Amino acid sequence: MSIYRRQKKWALFAAFSGLVLAMVGMSAVMLRIPTISTIAPFFAAPGLLMGIIGACAWGAISFHEALELQRRQGSVGLSTQPETRVSVTSDRAPAPVGAYPHARRCNDFLFLSGVGPRQPGSNEIPGNVLDAQGNLLSYDIEAQCRSVFDNVRSILAASGAHWEQLIDVTVYLTDMPRDFATYNRLYGEYFVNAQPCRTTVGITALPTPIAIELKCVAWLGDAQP
Repeated sequence: MSIYRRQKKWALFAAFSGLVLAMVGMSAVMLRIPTISTIAPFFAAPGLLMGIIGACAWGAISFHEALELQRRQGSVGLSTQPETRVSVTSDRAPAPVGAYPHARRCNDFLFLSGVGPRQPGSNEIPGNVLDAQGNLLSYDIEAQCRSVFDNVRSILAASGAHWEQLIDVTVYLTDMPRDFATYNRLYGEYFVNAQPCRTTVGITALPTPIAIELKCVAWLGDAQP
């Protein structure tokens, strides 16, 4: 919007200069200052006119600047309505391991917290085999993938959304070389119709002994691509 600032600056300068000329000219006439009073009428009236034109130009530029700002806001989907924020927690999904909800809706966007494969209620992890001390011996990545997808679906349903409204998915795997092929195959099975953007990240560990976690964003607006 810098072009509008420059135009407004010149319009304000013209208005100020014109009014100064008009005031000097009229003062010279009223005070009957020699020499100046004889030529004052020739720049007093034009100065006043220039001041009026400059002021009108400043107002017109400001109006067009406001219209352009409103147009740009509309083009990127900004809303002048108050923002709506709603937190969602469901007993059909595994309990969060910290002070956060399962999801949070902000206007037409739904942001899901990280979702793992733990089973609702029991918090058991499908396919995990533990020793007597509770240490992880082995896990079943296919069982975990299916469980985490089901948990995401449950949170979406609790939020009034559905699977096809997902627009972005970030997947965290604790063993990328071992598990990517299986996860990728199952992902293709579950996301036949939904085509969100996807990022897969390899990490060393997650807060609980799980091998996969999803971070999802859904769009709940009515607009269709």
